[in-house]
Amino acid sequence: MKKQWVLCVGTGVGQRPLIDAARALGFNILGLDQKPDRTICDDILTVSTYDTSSAVKATVEWVSNNNKIDAVLARTSGPANLTAGQLSKKLHLPGYGSLLAAASLSKYSLFEQCIENDVPTIPSQLVTSSFTGTDLRLPAVVKPDQPVRGKANVFLVTKPTDLGFALESACAESLNNMSIVQSVIEGGEFGFAGAFCRGELIWHSFYAENVSQIDGRYRGAGVVGP
Repeated sequence: MKKQWVLCVGTGVGQRPLIDAARALGFNILGLDQKPDRTICDDILTVSTYDTSSAVKATVEWVSNNNKIDAVLARTSGPANLTAGQLSKKLHLPGYGSLLAAASLSKYSLFEQCIENDVPTIPSQLVTSSFTGTDLRLPAVVKPDQPVRGKANVFLVTKPTDLGFALESACAESLNNMSIVQSVIEGGEFGFAGAFCRGELIWHSFYAENVSQIDGRYRGAGVVGP
């Protein structure tokens, strides 16, 4: 009987539940990671999950020399989402599309998609650390476009003299060295979480995000749901 394989994008602790579940169903595990955990994989591709083009190339080569892949597993965030989405597309397997992957990585991409689909959103600019803000109306929020540390470098700028430090900090954290400057809208922060199966929404919930602001920096303090 021909082996059945799943490709897991990443082989760290966060991927372990997916790998364990796939193995329990009888699948072999092809792990893709910069430093793959060989102990939990049947075969490996030593490629960074952030390097989408190399990951797709290595996977296509593996398929041509071995077996077909029956599913792509990904419990990821950031650039690895783009990689997982492109792998699913290339292998003609179920997965999330490039627009959703881009929106999960880049806050400005999400803003652009809202504009294109007439969804109300907060006016935003995508800028570099050299942005002078000559015509910027304060107060304003400055945040990384592609954050990796939550709200660590999200700032409320109320004075022109504070803009430079906020931009440098936000851009330094962002994976693309860009930050977003946007208007301030007073009120709470709310989100929506959903779980989908084969394109069908099977669970959803709204939640409130607890956020504080100390000395011009925002801090996340968890979420509250029903």
